[in-house]
Amino acid sequence: MRLRPWHMLIFIIVLTTITTWICLPGHAADIAGIKQNVTVHEGLDLQGGVQVLLQAQPAPGQKMDSDVLNGTRDAVERRVNGLGVSEPVIRTRGNNQISVELPGVNDVPDCLKDGNASDCQPSDLEFDRNGDGKIEADEKLADSNGDGIPDCLDDGDAADCTLPGLGAERAVKVLQRTALLEIIDPQGQFLPEGTRVRTSLNPNDTGEESDQSLIASPEASPEASPQASPAAGAEATPTGPIYQTIIKGDDLKDAYPTTNSLGQIVVGFELNGGAASRFYDFTSSHVGQPMSIVIDKEVISSPVINSAISNQGIIEGIPAA
Repeated sequence: MRLRPWHMLIFIIVLTTITTWICLPGHAADIAGIKQNVTVHEGLDLQGGVQVLLQAQPAPGQKMDSDVLNGTRDAVERRVNGLGVSEPVIRTRGNNQISVELPGVNDVPDCLKDGNASDCQPSDLEFDRNGDGKIEADEKLADSNGDGIPDCLDDGDAADCTLPGLGAERAVKVLQRTALLEIIDPQGQFLPEGTRVRTSLNPNDTGEESDQSLIASPEASPEASPQASPAAGAEATPTGPIYQTIIKGDDLKDAYPTTNSLGQIVVGFELNGGAASRFYDFTSSHVGQPMSIVIDKEVISSPVINSAISNQGIIEGIPAA
């Protein structure tokens, strides 16, 4: 059945009308509250934001492949989730780049985005853009009345309350971090996946801030550890106990997928000299007990130690995917 030209014209007009109605701001012309259940996701082109292109730089002697790049992308995604950005777009490009789009990230202080300054602290209304420890006049929002309400908010519109570089600087700083890999002693506990922990390596670091640069490599990738299903156990928080770091990312000489005697896919790894001795001492005295693998202070797995491990070993439990 062929549509007649006027049928097609009517269809286009109806479709255009419905689309225009959905895109009207707020609840304008909302019939029977239908639009309340319709969500319009606005990207960078509609609401602005930050776009960052990260390029991986493998360490000398290491190669970049899709597994490593995808693992690094996952680490970046965990950091972006900590920013509280709605509908971020994170994807790989080519064989060594990661594109990050953060719609809605702007230079308006978070506490002012609701148009109310009641939740703001003085430090929220200033931004040391130069990093020199001094707040210049153009690095804070003017408050001529001294009532804690910035002058830019007098008209009730927070869009004018910007601190140049605030949103972009914060986002980029979080993105420009190497995924910090640690193997810790969980003190006999099976720490659940997703548990935030404090470790002896920078115990006050919660994984939210760091000044390190992003360098994609196997030791910086979640692919260098299995996706285990740990049993329930006590959760640690950034204010909880401090767990001893046994191995950290730069102790790894290499990490790679391989197979065990049953043909199952596992993660093989090799350690540098000093780390090998340290890891042997720990694993030989903790056979049958768990160790926890942590990335950016978040537990991703708690495998059981089957035997003493020295300069190389395998971690079982990674899925065949």
